[in-house]
Amino acid sequence: MFGIKKYKKYNSLLKEKLFSYNFLDNEVPQGLCIIKNKIYITCYKTDNTNSCVIEYDRKGTELRKIDLENKAHVGGIGYDNKNKVIYICDIKGTISSYSYPTFKKIKSYEIAFSSGSKLIENERPVCSYLTYYDNILYVGSFNLGKNGIIKKYNINRNKIEYTGEFIVPNKVQGLTFYKGKMIISSSYGRRKNSYLLVFDYDENKKEYLKPNKKYKFPPMLEQITEENSNLYLLFESSSNKYKNTCK
Repeated sequence: MFGIKKYKKYNSLLKEKLFSYNFLDNEVPQGLCIIKNKIYITCYKTDNTNSCVIEYDRKGTELRKIDLENKAHVGGIGYDNKNKVIYICDIKGTISSYSYPTFKKIKSYEIAFSSGSKLIENERPVCSYLTYYDNILYVGSFNLGKNGIIKKYNINRNKIEYTGEFIVPNKVQGLTFYKGKMIISSSYGRRKNSYLLVFDYDENKKEYLKPNKKYKFPPMLEQITEENSNLYLLFESSSNKYKNTCK
């Protein structure tokens, strides 16, 4: 539960604490995706071993752990239900696709420097987060001191085609969509509040900097996702690395 006094408003709205994940000491959660009756969470490792995806059932029972054979920060995961393909942020400004449910790697895509603006952080190529919605793949860059960029791609089987981009605020960690709204998670640091930013979404709009609504949440909010009118939030503070030092 959130801090009773500081986040009283959100405790009253909280429908369900889904469950607490028992991550290993070296696992830091980043991405969240729900597929039918399964929950998937991506983790990078603090000991520089390979990143992974952990599969849970709805009760929080760990079913399996998938090694990704890379050491990416894996800040986002999305599912293309039409083609049964998983997309995950990879290293050096790329994303990779995997067949579902086998998680056999299909292909890597160079996103950061291909088509449109560059996705960079500290002059390095980066794909920080992504989501899939209505046959469009959205891939964005986290930036601390300047605005971020989100690129849009049409999906045609295992091919993706760049169709445009738009500007978002800095410190973005994830996004999702619901009934014409785009909802963005924004956070940085273990002592500073996170925020949900809500915008009216227009596929032709090129800039989203002034949200219609802004909600304050505890620190270290990462990927968010919507399912059946419920908003699911993943906090990096649930890792052993941060849980004792996060506000």
